[in-house]
Amino acid sequence: MPSDKQEYDKEYYLKNKDKRLKKNNEYYKTPEGIKSHKIGRWKSNGLIDNYEKVYQIYLDTNNCMKCQVEISGRNKHMDHCHETKLYRAVLCNSCNVGNTLDTKCSKNNKSTEIKNIYMTKYGYRFMKMTKGKTHSKQFTTLEECIDYKDKYLLEVG
Repeated sequence: MPSDKQEYDKEYYLKNKDKRLKKNNEYYKTPEGIKSHKIGRWKSNGLIDNYEKVYQIYLDTNNCMKCQVEISGRNKHMDHCHETKLYRAVLCNSCNVGNTLDTKCSKNNKSTEIKNIYMTKYGYRFMKMTKGKTHSKQFTTLEECIDYKDKYLLEVG
């Protein structure tokens, strides 16, 4: 049975619903509101990182970090490692959807995730453990790192 407080809260909510919606809509048009909404979306999609730093990178990036096409709005995506949940790059929709970093490959009928590229403060690093030894190489662009990764995986098969 609802208490008087619950009834009052429900009535207040219904009575002020339009006013609250208008206030929320105005807030989400401010820079602070846009930032809050964007970071909230990243969190719900699994991205964990230094949100202040990553948001600044997001704002400063006007071209896809893989194919260099100009990006903005709904075509601008935050790529992150699905294993570590850490930020990797800002990509256009095409590069994000066809992202070889997250695709599954089949070898001997076993599916394994390809998660071997990490963003560093100097660029991108490919790291892969093969036969108990770690192979690691640094690159300045994401595209170079992906190309190297693809060639390396073909070699070690």
